Amino acid sequence: MHRSGTSLTAKWLSSCGLSLGDRLMKGAIGNNEGHYEDLDFYDFHEDVFRESEIPYGGLIRTEAIQLSTYFQARLESMIGFKNGLRSHWGWKDPRTCLFLNHYHERLRNPRYLILHRPADQVINSLWKRQVQISQIETAMDSPEQAELMNGFIESWIQYNEKILTLKDGLKPAEYRIHTVHDLLHEGGAVIDWLNEAGFGLAKVSFGEIFDPQKFTYEVERPPYSPDQEARIKTIEERFAMMRSEKGYAAELEANLSLKNRRICALEAELKKDNEYMPEERAKLRTKVGDLERALEHKNQLVLERAKLRTKVGDLERALEHKNQLVLSAQQWQRNWLRRTLHKWRPS
Repeated sequence: MHRSGTSLTAKWLSSCGLSLGDRLMKGAIGNNEGHYEDLDFYDFHEDVFRESEIPYGGLIRTEAIQLSTYFQARLESMIGFKNGLRSHWGWKDPRTCLFLNHYHERLRNPRYLILHRPADQVINSLWKRQVQISQIETAMDSPEQAELMNGFIESWIQYNEKILTLKDGLKPAEYRIHTVHDLLHEGGAVIDWLNEAGFGLAKVSFGEIFDPQKFTYEVERPPYSPDQEARIKTIEERFAMMRSEKGYAAELEANLSLKNRRICALEAELKKDNEYMPEERAKLRTKVGDLERALEHKNQLVLERAKLRTKVGDLERALEHKNQLVLSAQQWQRNWLRRTLHKWRPS
């Protein structure tokens, strides 16, 4: 979600050696040090928003995004282009949350680093940035800002619902969920997790990048409706469970149980296949024997061909020598006739 520390985390991963794009968005109001967003993905998301009449940034609750044939082809081309440049790469853009289903079905062996920030903090941060941009002088809960604030609240709910929907279809090894504060002591584990997938990153302390003071300040309580408050509470509880050791252990146990069932099924198939092994092995031995005999015959033909080439060479040289002798004999004969005729010519 926007304002959750994604730019800060992207900066850290970039310093560890992760390629996040060749054209990165520069800093702006609310994020002076840079967004670390790949403009290829940013432009794609905003182009889809414009076609779907979604406001800039996707900060409003929307229907599920459907990609036209053009945008599907563009997305596949963009991913193929990135894969062609590097074997391991990544990108950061909070708008990705609204496109997760489209990305997940097109990416090869993806890893998802999910950053969570409580609703109160995100909405206050969005409001603070909006005040800087628009120079708003009214309060957060004023009637004039009701539509804007409702968009912020509903977008936080929707973005996090999309993340949870994706997470429910992932294996534990495919994702990690943290807050930026977690990364102060879990950063090394995150790098190890990515390196297990072949990213080859260096370990840089997250503390060298992160200033906790920027994420520690008093926040106002946003003007939630009772329904919004209930949905936010459910989402926060789920994230708290997933970030806890108990939550990870439960998922790992479930995944292990699934793997055990798959192993049992594979063992049953292997046992069944072993019944046919003697016959199949005999057929393979016969084929190997046929191939070896064919190879031996081929080698013999190669040797015979070499011998024939040697004989042809000898015959060609003998024929050339014979032709030279014939030419010499003809020359001698002409010379003899010339001398003989000269000798018997009348004086």
